[in-house]
Amino acid sequence: MKTLLPAVILGMLLGAGLMLAVPRDAPPRTLTPDGPEAPPVEQTAPDRDFSWREPSGGRVESPDRATTSFPAGTAVLRIGDGLRFGEDHALPGAEGEEVDLLCLDIHDGVSIRCPQGGETALLPLARPGGSPAPLWSYDLLFNAPAEHSKEIVLLRLKAAESESGVCFVRSRDGRSFKVVIAALHSNPHALKRSVKVLYSEVPSVPGGGVVPIPGGVGSSRVEEERAVAIRKLFEAPSEIHPSYGYSHRMKKRDFVTLGKIPESLDITGRGAYLLPEALSSTVKLGVFGLLYLEGGMTGEGRVELDSQSNVVVEGEMAGTIKCGSGYIRIQGDLTGTVISSGTVVIDGDLLGTLELSGIPQVLIRGTVRDPTTAIRGNGIPHIFIGGYTPRSQVVSFPDQSGIWSLSLAQSDIPAGKHRGISFWSQVVVGDEIWKTLLR
Repeated sequence: MKTLLPAVILGMLLGAGLMLAVPRDAPPRTLTPDGPEAPPVEQTAPDRDFSWREPSGGRVESPDRATTSFPAGTAVLRIGDGLRFGEDHALPGAEGEEVDLLCLDIHDGVSIRCPQGGETALLPLARPGGSPAPLWSYDLLFNAPAEHSKEIVLLRLKAAESESGVCFVRSRDGRSFKVVIAALHSNPHALKRSVKVLYSEVPSVPGGGVVPIPGGVGSSRVEEERAVAIRKLFEAPSEIHPSYGYSHRMKKRDFVTLGKIPESLDITGRGAYLLPEALSSTVKLGVFGLLYLEGGMTGEGRVELDSQSNVVVEGEMAGTIKCGSGYIRIQGDLTGTVISSGTVVIDGDLLGTLELSGIPQVLIRGTVRDPTTAIRGNGIPHIFIGGYTPRSQVVSFPDQSGIWSLSLAQSDIPAGKHRGISFWSQVVVGDEIWKTLLR
């Protein structure tokens, strides 16, 4: 008993000391699966910087929620807020038909619904010094495209490929406004995020909406009605099982008219481009790109396509096209050289050279003028020829390595499937698919 009493007293003294050592007003810690909850932060859009460098966009502590009113030409929006251009307050929970734009989401950028239509402001294809900050492009833009065909547009804090980070929104009374992010307040809770935007009215003109950067290649947007007709040229006949990647998203690309092409132009963006003049220099097209050479290609012209990119040449192709698994269409005679492992369609005659590899599909709607020099390569090619091709021409193709198949619309070889003719693994004459391939 004498030993127990001092131990109890000592324990009581130690407990009191620990209670005094711990501050009673210490705030509780909120934990998340990844540790303590991160404080809200604000990312400010880059200032107008004429050095052409993309500022880093540092983050700072967020101020309290902005007041309910804001100056003309600006707006502070949260997810679900609507805005009528010219008003000094947002409309939380507004229906789309009641407003000019509706804030759908705020994350790395801002998704905006445009009930009357919207568009993205484009950057020129090639631009000196890299991509300007969106606020820089906002200042340079003085017009909008005539058509506003998108229901949802995305505002970005930084330019991405051909998109400037600025968008255009059609108002309920038919006017066009350019819109850009001035600051973005981030928060782990989506409904506590907010964005400050700037907006200003600009006139709509055909081909407008491209940032006019001096020295940039790409000056105007192709009108939608014409773009629809151009996009159809990139659709290969399904009967020849195309091996290229013309996706649903690519079918909706906005086409931009290119200006004067320099000696060499490297296109890295996944865009769609139209060149009205004959190409006499070198163009390199990145992955998933579309290039329409409306003016054809001279002997000095050269196009190099990355994987899954596509090119259409109007009229004669006298230059060189090199691609992997993309799609090439020549709406005339091929007098130059095509190097491909993808899908090739020649609407005219083959007078030049095809160098094939892989598993290419080649449709020649005309004739092959000189079989001894026209086609060479290896792999498993399938060649379709729509013009009259006699047996003498079939056997005059030089032997090639691999497994080669030949389909002829017309020949003095009897209709049907044949084996053992020269090096061809199979020759098919008069197949049913020619009823559609020659339309």
